Amino acid sequence: MDSTIHLRPVIRVVHSLNRLIGILHAVRCTITIWLQRDSPPVARTYSIQMTYEAAFIALRKFQDLWKNHLAPLLDKDSQEYLDGESIMADCTERGLRKAANLIAAHYANERSEWPLSNREILDIIRSTRLDKEEDFVTWLDPIGKRMIAIRHEIMKRHDVSSLDEAIE
Repeated sequence: MDSTIHLRPVIRVVHSLNRLIGILHAVRCTITIWLQRDSPPVARTYSIQMTYEAAFIALRKFQDLWKNHLAPLLDKDSQEYLDGESIMADCTERGLRKAANLIAAHYANERSEWPLSNREILDIIRSTRLDKEEDFVTWLDPIGKRMIAIRHEIMKRHDVSSLDEAIE
């Protein structure tokens, strides 16, 4: 274990990452369920939009967590560090932070602007190239697996034996 890093903050970071992994897994499951259901279009549309919002916010949180807490806990030469950088680059290239801000965290670019229309929201989702639900689910799978590998490596490197370790 790196003696300059205390265990308690590492456990908190691991738990935060684990929550994001869980959210992205729940997003994949939820979209898959809705794609298999014969349901009213309104319910399906807003349920799937809700999952996009949850995923985009989770990925935005990952970006912040990566930059401020995860990356410093890893060896820069490790595969897990490279995986994290790859996730960051993909999120940046797809404009996911802006998408999270505009369709989940806020309702427009500026508070004084009118809320986005349904068409504008759909255009933002399309700009990420993740607008086809099946493609989105497929894209999220390796993202989640890389996050799990990052979590595992941080736990191993900093002697965190279990996700059940207490946080006070």
